[in-house]
Amino acid sequence: MTFFDSAKKILTKTAKDAAKVSGEIAQQTKIKFKAAQVKDEINTRYALIGELYYGVAEYELDNADKISQLVEEVTALKEQLESLESELGGKKTKKCSFCGNDNDVEAEYCSKCGTKLE
Repeated sequence: MTFFDSAKKILTKTAKDAAKVSGEIAQQTKIKFKAAQVKDEINTRYALIGELYYGVAEYELDNADKISQLVEEVTALKEQLESLESELGGKKTKKCSFCGNDNDVEAEYCSKCGTKLE
């Protein structure tokens, strides 16, 4: 085997390894993006639940059916989020004591509100 054959073999293997890793990174990025979208949907529904409860307290509205539907949607979205996070390998996070945001385990400050993480 000549030098060029050896070099070609090494370069081919390296290129295949790089392609595999970049594909895995792309897949993880897609999952993270979808998880972020699901978290936003959950937060939107939390806000709607809050508005409906305010209507109950302030104006004595009967919003029980709407609230119940939103709670069911949040439950389903949380299950979807758990599934996505398990696909990522159960990445460990630090929860912010102020806003409840999940942050990277290496983070020193919350990415949402800036509070120093413990």
